[in-house]
Amino acid sequence: MIEQKVMVFDVETTGFNPSRDKLLEFGYRLVTPDGEVDQQSILLRRSYIPPKIQQLTGITMEMSKQDGVEEAELLEHLQGVITPDVLLVAHNIPFDLPFLNVFFSKHVANHQLLTNDFIDTLTLARAYCPAPHKLGDVCRYLNIPLENAHRALNDVIATWQVFDTLNDNYDIDEFRNVIAYKTKYGVNKNLQLNGKEVYKSY
Repeated sequence: MIEQKVMVFDVETTGFNPSRDKLLEFGYRLVTPDGEVDQQSILLRRSYIPPKIQQLTGITMEMSKQDGVEEAELLEHLQGVITPDVLLVAHNIPFDLPFLNVFFSKHVANHQLLTNDFIDTLTLARAYCPAPHKLGDVCRYLNIPLENAHRALNDVIATWQVFDTLNDNYDIDEFRNVIAYKTKYGVNKNLQLNGKEVYKSY
């Protein structure tokens, strides 16, 4: 069982390419070994959100302009909570983590990669749950509620429950920094993760 400070996080973005598109919302749940919990969602102010992204996430231009913060505020917050001892957890982390690395690279001189260890709950699901393995499907299999998917904090809470359930029942530490991928689809090893990632086909 993993017993260290864990941050489950999720990003909503303006698109699917981290080198071109931008963070739109960052949600996280940070849990210490003593059980202390800090969770929140931070919406960013954007000048344009593609209509398909507004439809997918439910985040409108009005919401972004009214409730969003500037990138500098998000950066300051992330630098305070993503400390080197934090284990990062996300569902399909090869999507989320590159956006986070690009964000830091934009604002922090000489930033390369976040070197925190990570666990990908999609990889865990591929090991322990029947297909399909989208977050909603895994939640249904494990009897975990998921409401308003594609809002960062809602996805984070569900992902935390997936992680916590599997951590209680299996030795998931062997999946630290491991990405499982389908052989027929291959893998994009050009993604910016943490420099320690190991790819395993299944």
